[in-house]
Amino acid sequence: MEGKTYIMNTLHGVAGKPIPAITVAIATLNRPNNLARALDALARGEMLPHQVIVVDQSSGTESRSVVEGMLDRLPLLYVHSRRLGLSHNKNVAIKLATCPYIAFTDDDCVADPWWVLTLARGFGDADAPVGLSGRVLPLGPERPGLYAVSSRTDQQPATYTGKAPPWQVGTGGNMAVSASWLRRVRGFDERLGAGAPLQAGEDIDIIYRLLGAGARWRYEPEAIIYHERQTLQRRIATRYGYGMGIGAFLAFRLGARDPYAVRLLLNWLLTRSWELAGHIRRREVRQVREEALFLLGTVAGLFRGLILRFRRRRHRPESRNTTI
Repeated sequence: MEGKTYIMNTLHGVAGKPIPAITVAIATLNRPNNLARALDALARGEMLPHQVIVVDQSSGTESRSVVEGMLDRLPLLYVHSRRLGLSHNKNVAIKLATCPYIAFTDDDCVADPWWVLTLARGFGDADAPVGLSGRVLPLGPERPGLYAVSSRTDQQPATYTGKAPPWQVGTGGNMAVSASWLRRVRGFDERLGAGAPLQAGEDIDIIYRLLGAGARWRYEPEAIIYHERQTLQRRIATRYGYGMGIGAFLAFRLGARDPYAVRLLLNWLLTRSWELAGHIRRREVRQVREEALFLLGTVAGLFRGLILRFRRRRHRPESRNTTI
């Protein structure tokens, strides 16, 4: 670790500007082997993060043991959260982060060796953005019975400001953001995301709110995360939840009388309906099922989101945490 820490402290960006330190945050739940793989990838990277925060929701102690076994390779902080919910755990990491930028990835993801360095260089630019995202590619070779999920393959850089479809901007498994801006918008909405009532959409929600607050976001294709392939059953099971998260996000924006939300809703429904019609025409049974679940989840999320929007305000109860 000593050599890479030296590199981290001496690299410079444009015009000699020091590259800023980055905290990497990973939430995990009962997947110690995946967590070990994710941490090992970070430790083997061309640049070490200044801080790695693991927020663990697991019922056992295996994930804690994984972290303890990596303390000589990474600057790790372990937090056990008794409260389930991806958004909640990301907010815990935001509170504990000591670096000016926080990069988020998942325990079923593997960072490219250049991921941290690419993000750090992006934030070290003279015109550094508030947020950075990048490609999400399938992990490992194709195998029968396993399918790519959450892929993002566009190789063209892009910059986003103001109003934009947030699902085009980035995804939660490969996202880095200014810590001060995250705190300015009060972090992730804990009604959204895995483990929460509305199951998904926490990433698109915070991207949208950051852009609305004046942030500039950059899509950098060289910042690469590899996402574990999933079984067909698992892939299909997530389609409804993803749709629900998007529907709920749109419901919150509609409830806040955001006129752009109407355009987003129509765009999303038309895109998904067009995809569904194409799969039906080509008699692609699996894809028809997936798109139908997307649409059903979106409708359910719209109704549930509107109900929640008018029933209660966002809240973030504290969790009881233990740290290494």
